[in-house]
Amino acid sequence: ERGETDAARAADAELGELNRRYDESVAGGKWRGFLRLEPADADWKSMRLAPWAPPPAPRAPVLAPAGQIILPAADSRLGAGATLVSGLGRTGGAVALAAGGMLAFDLPAPGGAVELRLDLLPTHPTRGDAHQLELRLNGEPPVALSLPIDDGGPAWTQGVLAGYRSLAHRLNLPATGPRRLQVRATSGGVVLDRLVLTPLTP
Repeated sequence: ERGETDAARAADAELGELNRRYDESVAGGKWRGFLRLEPADADWKSMRLAPWAPPPAPRAPVLAPAGQIILPAADSRLGAGATLVSGLGRTGGAVALAAGGMLAFDLPAPGGAVELRLDLLPTHPTRGDAHQLELRLNGEPPVALSLPIDDGGPAWTQGVLAGYRSLAHRLNLPATGPRRLQVRATSGGVVLDRLVLTPLTP
């Protein structure tokens, strides 16, 4: 819950209703207790300090930095090995990338230095213990990025709770001309939800 209190409460109520229907309606309640909002065996303690509950009072909205631009992966040009998964991710259209899969964005940001953040779903690579990607801006030599999984660690835990894990990289965008960014997965299992571009002060 990041300041969108009404949406958080509505989502919590929807989960509760789905859980109730599963317990009471499916097969006459045969599977009661198989699905729970919080694990019955207290495994939730490794993910949070207490079961989640909406805050007692609304929080102030979290404001995005000035000039920040969000680009959903669904709005990119999909290349070979890229599959749009409707309904997945915060944007509702994450893109799954096989090893070698690629997608491309035309960046609308003004020229200059920006922080590029890639929001990935918390998935496991098909091989190895880290997601591997390459960035290529306007055909320049690729830049390799890596996101270690560290399943069970603090970063993984927060990524699961938030619904995404992030990789950040500084880009210097040209003042004029095209700003085409290619994102290529060099390991399988990458699922990209969105790019976030934030201008950096000189």
